[in-house]
Amino acid sequence: MDFLGPIGVTMAAVFVLQKLWSEHGSLLGRIAGLRGSDEVAREATPGETASGPCIDFRFVLVGAFAPDVLDKVLAFWIAPDLVNHSLRNFGHSLLGATVLLSLIGVAARTRGAIVGAGLAVTAHFLLDKMWRLPEILLWPAFGWSFPPGDVPLSHWLNVHFQSLPQATLDWFGIGLLLVIVLRILLSGKGAAFIRTGRIT
Repeated sequence: MDFLGPIGVTMAAVFVLQKLWSEHGSLLGRIAGLRGSDEVAREATPGETASGPCIDFRFVLVGAFAPDVLDKVLAFWIAPDLVNHSLRNFGHSLLGATVLLSLIGVAARTRGAIVGAGLAVTAHFLLDKMWRLPEILLWPAFGWSFPPGDVPLSHWLNVHFQSLPQATLDWFGIGLLLVIVLRILLSGKGAAFIRTGRIT
């Protein structure tokens, strides 16, 4: 899965989860044995509300894009031999995800950024069905080499663009992404989104 479709699916899924938590967070917290909403409210940081962390959707985008961007750049340009020309390598491993979230935690220092990126990376791995590729997902548990791949960039782009008309999930995701963008723009909160990453 690549490009805008999965991004839209991820953004929409995280938005729904945020809405569910904001409306039912205290109930979910009691069921899960978590702290009550009043306790969270007393300790809330600027990136949180009484019902839990405010998701920073700027980092949802980072988490959704980062695995593919990192892996394609490594495989096509920077270090193709190092990753064995595999189009899914370090960025699609749990170790890579841990490094990414650690860097985001250091850079952003808000729970909403870490939660948003974490949910996005998780959704990305699920959409890519990474459980079918344990040698990548659990790298380097099965060895330091990635599964071999040798697909030229032109061929990869050609295959993706040719398959796009039949990619139902991609078009569905693009539609969801357009709805989210229109929601932000029509509400006049475009500048606020760039500044805070919040969608309400």
